[in-house]
Amino acid sequence: MFQRILRVAAFTAALSIAATSVAPTHAHAQTTPLRQQESGFKGMFALGMFGAELGLVIPAAAGLDQWWALVVFPVIGATGGALGGYFGLDRNNQVEASTAILAISIALVVPSVVLTVALRSYDADDDNPAADGDPSVTVTDDAEASARRRSQSIARAGSGLLRRSEYGLHLGMPGVAVGTRGAMTRDDMLMGVRPTTEVRISLFSGVF
Repeated sequence: MFQRILRVAAFTAALSIAATSVAPTHAHAQTTPLRQQESGFKGMFALGMFGAELGLVIPAAAGLDQWWALVVFPVIGATGGALGGYFGLDRNNQVEASTAILAISIALVVPSVVLTVALRSYDADDDNPAADGDPSVTVTDDAEASARRRSQSIARAGSGLLRRSEYGLHLGMPGVAVGTRGAMTRDDMLMGVRPTTEVRISLFSGVF
């Protein structure tokens, strides 16, 4: 089991770092001096996000159903991807590649979450067959009680897009909160801080 975990971790980190190898190289032989655009930390964030997505999908595909795998392997993938993005893209000023990978990584957030849930889907009630000789009325009552317990468990799991309950992982409509933030202090007013609107989306919640 421990060797299996190490293999998944190494594979996740390796894929995260190897993603930098597909980045295009700089164009040469500029005839006129142009102001070079800096990529900032786009590459680090882009491949870090991509590595976290790999850290979600790969362990689920390998059959690791423990809840800690949702934390450990995305962190490993994000760390490997961030290092690869910084040294492979940002330090080489690969602006176009960083922007493209960042857009792809953002677009893959929801599909990777859905795929992870599909791979890890598990219903504890499916492993409890009905006892022989029980009447159909009892089986129906047990099913209704089980469904009621399941609904209550999912409700306690919170309002995240991905929710963890006693019955496994579930997808749901995420909670969205919209707030306005203005100048809070006198220094903010002097510096001309303008009111901003914040949109907060709950991505993960659960009962542990």
